[in-house]
Amino acid sequence: MDPRAPMQCFGQEASRQAAALLMGQNVLLEANPSQGEWDAYDRLLRYVWLEDGRLFNLEMIGGTRQPDLEQQRARPGGAV
Repeated sequence: MDPRAPMQCFGQEASRQAAALLMGQNVLLEANPSQGEWDAYDRLLRYVWLEDGRLFNLEMIGGTRQPDLEQQRARPGGAV
């Protein structure tokens, strides 16, 4: 998110949800070897794991499946 850009649809809600999930938490940042380190907007690309083992990225979208990270771990040589 570009802090100079106007707030987008559901931006305030997303910010509140992120704060609720992350405030006071220690997190683990995990790279996805199938992606680059940075996106086109110079943002670091990482999965964000919460202390209780939940995936922050997944919690934010309200999804129910793990990203392809689990599939990569299951492949020989796919350890992350």
